[in-house]
Amino acid sequence: MRGRDSIFEAIPPQQVNQFGNRPNNPGQPGGITQQGGNQPQNQATNPQGGPQGQNRAMGNRRTADFLGWNLQRRYGDSARVRATEMTTRRLNAWGLTTGGNTQAAPRPFISNFRAGGGAMIMGIPDVYAKDFAASIDQSAKQQLIPQKDNQWLIGYWIANEPPWPNRESLAVTQILEGPDTETRRACEAFMKAGDTPERRLEFCKQTFQKYLDIMVGTIKKYDPHHLILGIRFGGNPPDYIIKMASIFDVYSLNTYSYTPDPKYLDKIYALAGRPMLIGEFHFGTPARGMSSGLCQVKDQYNRGVAYSYYVENGFSHPALIGAHWFQWTDEPSIGRNDGENYNIGLIDVTDRPYKDLIQAITQTNKNLMKIHAGEAPPTSKMAEGRTKVDFNY
Repeated sequence: MRGRDSIFEAIPPQQVNQFGNRPNNPGQPGGITQQGGNQPQNQATNPQGGPQGQNRAMGNRRTADFLGWNLQRRYGDSARVRATEMTTRRLNAWGLTTGGNTQAAPRPFISNFRAGGGAMIMGIPDVYAKDFAASIDQSAKQQLIPQKDNQWLIGYWIANEPPWPNRESLAVTQILEGPDTETRRACEAFMKAGDTPERRLEFCKQTFQKYLDIMVGTIKKYDPHHLILGIRFGGNPPDYIIKMASIFDVYSLNTYSYTPDPKYLDKIYALAGRPMLIGEFHFGTPARGMSSGLCQVKDQYNRGVAYSYYVENGFSHPALIGAHWFQWTDEPSIGRNDGENYNIGLIDVTDRPYKDLIQAITQTNKNLMKIHAGEAPPTSKMAEGRTKVDFNY
C-alpha cells in the first residue's frame, strides 16, 4: 500500500461495520444456485472474504469494503435489511437461484463446513492426531445440528482448492520438515520401509482416505438430510483423487476457462460416477483501475457473451448440475487482503449492476433448462479478447 495511504484517510473506523464482523455476511448475500436431480444451478459467490463495511490490516496490507460503506450511505441504518431485499429481487429477476453460502433470505443456499483439525500442511490436516476425529465431531455438532432440518440448505462443501494433489512428494517433504505432529510421526514411520516417490504418493493416498472417512462419516452422523458436495478441487487433480471423491454425493470443481471441457467432464463422471458442480468461474476485463481476473475478455459486453457461452455449453453436459459465479461484486481496486483486485462482479462497489452482463445472464437462464435437456442447442458465439488460460496448479 505504499503511496496509497491517502486513500484510507476518509475511511470510517472499524467500528462502523453495519453487517457484523464475520465473513460471508448474510446482510449482503453473495449469489445464486439451484440443485436437485439434473436441475441447473447458477451461483455468484459471496463478495469478499471479510467483514462488510470495514477496513482491515492483513500483515503489511490494508484492504477495504467499499460496497459495505456505499450500502450504508444508500440505505442508512436499515442497510442490512434493505440490501438483502434488493439482492433477493435481483436474483429472482436475473434467473439466479440461491443466495450464496449463507442464508439471508428464504431461498436455497450452500454452507461451508468449517472444521478444525490442528496444523495444516499444504491443505493436509493433522488427521493422525489423537483428537482429530473428536475435533471434527465437535465442529460438526456445533455447525450441522442447527441446519439439519433446514429445508433451504442444499448441502456442504468441506474444503476449497487443496494445493497438494499433483504435488504429493513436495507435500511429504513439507510434512517431514514441518512441525512435530502425529501426521509427521506417521509419515516418518511409513517412510522407514523406503522413501520413494511411489511410497510418498501412497502415504498421501492413505492420509487423504483417512480424512475423507472421518469427514464424511461425521457429517452423515449429524446431518443425514443434506448433500455432501465435497471439496472444490482446482486445476486437474490426478485420477485417483477423482475416484476417491466418489465418497461425496457431488463432485465439485473450480474451472476457470472459456468453457468447461466436455471431455474432462466425461472423464470425471466416468471416474467418480457423481453429478458435477462447478464451484467457481468468472470473466473480467481491465477497467476502473482493476485487473481482469483469471479469464479476460475485451469489454463489459463480452463478459456477457462469455457467460452465455460458458454456461450454455457447460450445461449441455447431462451430468453438470451447477455453476457458481465468483463473485457477486468487484474486488476493491486497491486490492483485497492478498492484493487481488479483479473486475469480476455482477455489480460494482457502488451497487450498480453491469447491464450487458446481467442481460446475458437473464436470457441464458431463461433457456437453460431446454439446453440441459437437449431440447435446444447452446450458443456458438464466443467472446472477443480471450487470452490463454493456464490454471493448472
